[in-house]
Amino acid sequence: MRPALLAFVLGCCAVSCAMAEDRLEPCGSSLPEYERRVEAITQEAMPGVVEFWVLVIPSFTPEMSVEVSVDNGRFLLTRVVLDQSFWHSSWVEVGPNTVRNDPSKGHARGVAKTTIISAELHSALRTEWERSINGARPSESKTLILDGESYIFRFPGRCASASSPESATRNGKLVDLVYALGRLAGGGKTANARTEAPVLRQLGEIGPLID
Repeated sequence: MRPALLAFVLGCCAVSCAMAEDRLEPCGSSLPEYERRVEAITQEAMPGVVEFWVLVIPSFTPEMSVEVSVDNGRFLLTRVVLDQSFWHSSWVEVGPNTVRNDPSKGHARGVAKTTIISAELHSALRTEWERSINGARPSESKTLILDGESYIFRFPGRCASASSPESATRNGKLVDLVYALGRLAGGGKTANARTEAPVLRQLGEIGPLID
């Protein structure tokens, strides 16, 4: 293939992949029991009534979640990190030199950090979660990602996900927001206008969904 044509094809692929990563995908996990058990552990450590959350599943480090809940009229942002990888703890020996992953054998404990957030930030986060989950579309291009990370965004009864998105895409900005929220939650106590400002700015930079 001529260099000019190859560059054109690669450019089109890059644009196509970027557009695909501007929307989350509907959830369709091949490991539902594993995800259910990890979510159960993270939510055991949660204060109040959980409204919406994101579960982060990395390849080599412990799972974590960032969740928003309500307790006695207060809006709470909580980061829960498992004290060890639930996935790695679930491997069991089933025969000579033979192991398999059994989520029922996994064990881990959630360690939570919580901060109180403003009604403004709570409302903005809830709006973005709803917009992103409701706008989920199946991806037309399936790329195998090895040793990546999965991000599962949830409202009760609704779910959408992203896998290792490029940072410049809308999904990538959503993932950056997740880590910013984790840092804010890790501060503990009560957030203020100064500490919430970077998160609100990141929310504003995510932008609309692209049709």
